[in-house]
Amino acid sequence: MLFILSALVFSLFIGLNEDLLSRGFFYGILEKYGMWTAVIASSVQFGLLHLTNFYFGGQSFDYTAGQMVNASAFGFLCCALMIFTGSIWVPIVFHGLSDFPLMMQSEVAFKAQVTGGADWFGTLVEAGLMIVVALVLITWRRNVLGDRAFIVLRKFDLVD
Repeated sequence: MLFILSALVFSLFIGLNEDLLSRGFFYGILEKYGMWTAVIASSVQFGLLHLTNFYFGGQSFDYTAGQMVNASAFGFLCCALMIFTGSIWVPIVFHGLSDFPLMMQSEVAFKAQVTGGADWFGTLVEAGLMIVVALVLITWRRNVLGDRAFIVLRKFDLVD
């Protein structure tokens, strides 16, 4: 039980650190150039942040390249969650919970995964789905359907 709790706390801190840097700092600085510039640039920065896993994490370059593509799309989705909810805490928790299953893998399984090649078909499909969901969230934020959704979300204290 202590292992599970430790893994969960560690995962949440990964979300906190990476999202405060990418969505809090980089997005915040770039927002003056427009929302789309900030979303795209901070998402690419988030993807590139994962290049360190090749240099310092023992990952293969192919796996790391796939991870960077996936992380860029994930960053795009996290930006959309932040824009949609008006809170950086939603993507922080979402990110932490997304990393949690990785913490539950055995060291042997994790090493085998990250030292192999990328599943490019799966990576591109997953990245595409994240981008589509992100675009829907950003669009909903800016139209009447979004206003109606916000009424429901506010009722349950899920957004500001």
